[in-house]
Amino acid sequence: MQPSPACYVLICSFEHCYLHAYLDQGGVPTIGWGHISGVHMGDTCTQAQADAWLTEEIVYNSTFVERYNSTYNWTQSEFDALTSFAYNCGGGRIKDLTANGTRSKAQIAEAILQYNKVRDRRTQAIIVSRGLVRRRTAERTLFLNNPLPQDIVDGAPPETPHKQEYITGGGDSNYFYPQKPVYNVPPKRSPLIYYLKPWWKL
Repeated sequence: MQPSPACYVLICSFEHCYLHAYLDQGGVPTIGWGHISGVHMGDTCTQAQADAWLTEEIVYNSTFVERYNSTYNWTQSEFDALTSFAYNCGGGRIKDLTANGTRSKAQIAEAILQYNKVRDRRTQAIIVSRGLVRRRTAERTLFLNNPLPQDIVDGAPPETPHKQEYITGGGDSNYFYPQKPVYNVPPKRSPLIYYLKPWWKL
C-alpha cells in the first residue's frame, strides 16, 4: 500500500514546516516537517529539502505498517493513520501498538490514544501533551475510517504536499506518489516569532 494525501495532511497539520532548527517539546533539535535525524541547532534547509525529507520518512515509516497488512488487510484510512502514528512515534512502535499483530482493530484504535506523553525537557517528568492528545485523537478518527476533522485539514499549511488533492477528493484509495518527487517551491523564511524567541521558550 501507499500513503494517500490524507496521510500528508494529517502529518503536516501537526508538524508544520520550519526551515531552521528548533527544539521540539521534548528538547530534540528538529527541522522541516519534524525531521530530526542529524539535526543540530543552527541548521537551515530549503522548502524543497524539507519536502524531500517528509516524503522519504513517510515512505520509510509506512513500511512498518505494511508489514502487518497481511494480518489486518488495512483500509487506506487505517494505513494512513498508522503511518502518521509511526512518523511521530517511530516505526518500531507499530509492533507495540498492534501487540505484534495480536490485537484487534478495535483494540488498536483504543491503544492509539495511550501514546500521548512526552518527557518535559525542563523537569524531565513524563507529562501528558495536549498536542499529542489532539494528534492521537485525529489519528484514531482517521483509523476508524472517518474523514479528517476539518480543523486538522485547515491547520495543514498551504505548502503541505498533496493538500489540494485531499481537499478536492483526488486520488484517495488508488493514490500513488513518486518515491522522489520534485517540488519547485522557492525557499521561504520561517515565522519571525521563532527568531525572536529565546531557545528555552521554543
